[in-house]
Amino acid sequence: KLQFLYLIALPPPFPLLFSTMRAPLGPLLLCSAAAAFELNHTVRSSTSHAYVAWNLDSSADRQFFTRDLTDPQLRYLTKEFGNTTLRFGGTGNDVLTYAFGDTQCSGVGCLNATQWDALAALGAGAGMEFVFGLNIMKRLGGNGSDSEWDPTNARELMQYSKAKGYKFFGFELGNEKNLVFSGASTARSFAKLQQLLEEEYPDAATRPKMMGPDEHSFHANGGDKSLLQFVTDFADAAREMKLPLHAITHHEYIEVDKTSSFSPATLDMTRTIAESVRGAVSAHLPGAEVWAGEIGPHNAGQPPCDHSSMRWASYANAVWYADALGTKAHAGYQKFCRQDFAGADYGLVDCSTNAPLPDYYTGLLYKRLMGKAVLGFAGNDNRHSSVRAYAHCSRDAAGVTVLLINLHPSATDVPLSGVGLATDAARVDYILTPGADGVNGTRINLNGAELVYTPLHLPAMPGAPASGTTVHVPAHGMAFVQFPGADVAACL
Repeated sequence: KLQFLYLIALPPPFPLLFSTMRAPLGPLLLCSAAAAFELNHTVRSSTSHAYVAWNLDSSADRQFFTRDLTDPQLRYLTKEFGNTTLRFGGTGNDVLTYAFGDTQCSGVGCLNATQWDALAALGAGAGMEFVFGLNIMKRLGGNGSDSEWDPTNARELMQYSKAKGYKFFGFELGNEKNLVFSGASTARSFAKLQQLLEEEYPDAATRPKMMGPDEHSFHANGGDKSLLQFVTDFADAAREMKLPLHAITHHEYIEVDKTSSFSPATLDMTRTIAESVRGAVSAHLPGAEVWAGEIGPHNAGQPPCDHSSMRWASYANAVWYADALGTKAHAGYQKFCRQDFAGADYGLVDCSTNAPLPDYYTGLLYKRLMGKAVLGFAGNDNRHSSVRAYAHCSRDAAGVTVLLINLHPSATDVPLSGVGLATDAARVDYILTPGADGVNGTRINLNGAELVYTPLHLPAMPGAPASGTTVHVPAHGMAFVQFPGADVAACL
């Protein structure tokens, strides 16, 4: 199997040395002084096979009720992305009523059979696992923490879906309701969901899983103690009730913008949050997976669905995306549910045209190249550096791959060594750089050529054959570099 290593490089060259030394926690961050890079041959964590996942939001301001989910271009791009996880969730899901069984509704806030059939077909056509965020605001006895969740409408949705043959990977319950319900109250609602699942899916082997609590939202290094407390309260209650919770989920927006896209201090927040959440889950609900259940560069608000607002549809945003993917995987997360695939101005595809944006291509390359096994490494651990590194076993190939992401506005040469890498080692480069419209534009180049999409035809994305262990990384570039001949025992 191929192994991947991602780096983000500063202008001076830095030697990267691979060995079997024990790895410390965290991605490699190189600074201006020479720093050793030593790859550990053991696996430190593992992502799911569908780690690079994404969301569709039922909110009206994410255009759910006006978007044509049968659009051939939308279906083509989801299928080309390959089998992953589609999470149907967001603010709109907690005001959503399902028009099935005895329940009738219409208009915005109503999920009817036509819409649900189209959404289910979108996911099934791409071979996706489907995670459905249920409305926790369907209550008995008011909406306070002492009220009970009413599963009636959820049962109607499940029964309709079973009749149609629709499969669920899992269910969430509630979206960002940590200011409405306590962690313990939320866990009691999950207990009712578990009872419902046991009744509707009596075979435990095929029963959909539960994940939550999807609290809102980690934004920065500090000021998130109440959110972490909500997570631990929920986890403690779930453990006490012996709920078979598959994953703890949280939401995160570190507020990246055009002034901070290449700021190490801003991007470092992703790691700080990851370490806090991972530690809390390990301590309070060991065995549960950790998901970035809804994660984006910014809480997008309510921008129009046109090109008057393209704040996070840029190449610079793709750099945040690649770094965040690497950071969460290295911290032990199993899934990264990107907000969102289509909707507002922070999606993987253009809200108004459904054309792929730089983030789409970045996520696609990451998904194609990065395997499940995350490798540790030792070396310089300067959080504030413009160079980051993450190591994985490969997906369906042999050797080692290095991803270098250069936050600096100057190009750099990065020498690599170790793990059986001869100085003339054969390699394959996938180097992403800003397009002609710059880092804040919507164009992206691969190996010097712009990736141009035409309807129903993604551009070819081949690597460029090269040799040697010194890699030239352009300014603000991201380089996936495969070394097929490198040998790491953990990935064989």
